Amino acid sequence: MIDNKLLFRCIVIIALVAIIIYALLALFVYIHKLPLKNAPEQQAEVVVADKNIILKDNVFDGWFERPNKYFVKFQFPDGSIKEFDVSIKGADAATSGNFYYTLNVGDKGTLTYKEIENIEEKYDEEKRYKGREFISFERDSLSNAK
Repeated sequence: MIDNKLLFRCIVIIALVAIIIYALLALFVYIHKLPLKNAPEQQAEVVVADKNIILKDNVFDGWFERPNKYFVKFQFPDGSIKEFDVSIKGADAATSGNFYYTLNVGDKGTLTYKEIENIEEKYDEEKRYKGREFISFERDSLSNAK
């Protein structure tokens, strides 16, 4: 039979190890996102070039629900196209789809965003949006919004 004190000590040690691992993972994520948080906000006059949605069917992946992801590609005045994850995290996540669905390809407006330097060197083309942060899009009043 296992001694209760020994069992308690084992549980405490396992809990402490789990807390340390969680703290290290949180620190890694924070440090990884730090360059983006320190990047200056930028604004540009853009046109909505394309939209994409990744449906998650509101299924649970392990312990957490995986919400839908909403992506929008904006065309900049120089002709370049940049993709942004316009999904909203946190309490407003349920309404992020509403914003996505109000956009139409061809809408013109002012995009406010952050982008880390040398993004082309940090991510491949399909993951480049990870080095960008969508802040807002203000549609021009004369845009072809429906």
